[in-house]
Amino acid sequence: MDGMTTVVVVHETDAPYVLRLLALCAEHAAVVKRASWAGVDEVVGFSTVMDCEACGLMAAPSPPDPDLTARHAGRRHLRALPETA
Repeated sequence: MDGMTTVVVVHETDAPYVLRLLALCAEHAAVVKRASWAGVDEVVGFSTVMDCEACGLMAAPSPPDPDLTARHAGRRHLRALPETA
């Protein structure tokens, strides 16, 4: 199923009554199926138009943590590593 995502209904183990509809690539669908912290309730179908939501989260850079930046402001000898593309 190259280029296709699996659309599933999942729940977190700690909150089984909260359901989410997700589109996942084959790799991330396998992770959720094996996970102890989540469960797949239903496979809804497959999509060629929806992108994997987990891949999208990993591709998006996270903003810098202001608390962490403030704590390290006094440590001028420390340098941030260059970002890789």
